[in-house]
Amino acid sequence: MIGHLASARPSAPERGNDEADDLHPADPAASGSPAGPMTRIVTTLPELRALRADWERLLPSSPAVSGFHSPGWIEACWEARSGTDRQLHLLVAERDGTVVGILPTQVGPRGELSFIGAGVSNYGGPIVVPDHAADASAEWLTAIAADPRIRSLQLAGLRAGDPFLRALRGWRHPRWGATRLVLTNISPEVDLSGWADRYRAHKSHRRVLQRAERRLAAFGALPFEETA
Repeated sequence: MIGHLASARPSAPERGNDEADDLHPADPAASGSPAGPMTRIVTTLPELRALRADWERLLPSSPAVSGFHSPGWIEACWEARSGTDRQLHLLVAERDGTVVGILPTQVGPRGELSFIGAGVSNYGGPIVVPDHAADASAEWLTAIAADPRIRSLQLAGLRAGDPFLRALRGWRHPRWGATRLVLTNISPEVDLSGWADRYRAHKSHRRVLQRAERRLAAFGALPFEETA
């Protein structure tokens, strides 16, 4: 596994908010155009929780994801930061009303955009349908460039092969210039898919499991208590 940091920041004086506001894409409903590609921003915890069903639907097919991309992890990380000076800023890509991608980000006190859980988890990035990865990433970058609150990018933890990382290569912010990608770590990856089934299928391992099951059964029903 390879981790990357994507960063961008202004290299020249920023334009005023009146100019930046002109970069926001037009509202399709206001223009009378039919529903189609759309990116919306989620800024509250109830909205984040409401995405769980779509999030879990997207997760199995999304490329380059890990447990750090799961909705439970993201929610827990955000709840742990409640009351801080960060703002929830999830970018959600939709196609004809169906969620096809989620970029779980937050905005810091200096306007830095980062992944939720940055500094705690090893990896971050989008959860997205592969067929929409390229166009969703392009929409997200357009939305980022249009938002005057975002003054820099600190997107640490993007894995090699992440579609958003590919979109960031060569991307130029209209006011800041090119994005800088930094290789942060390289670690071995071991594929353990199917390992449990192979373990149980082996005769000697099966006997070990059967003995353990008999010993546990001798205890009867075991009570469990949850402590905080």
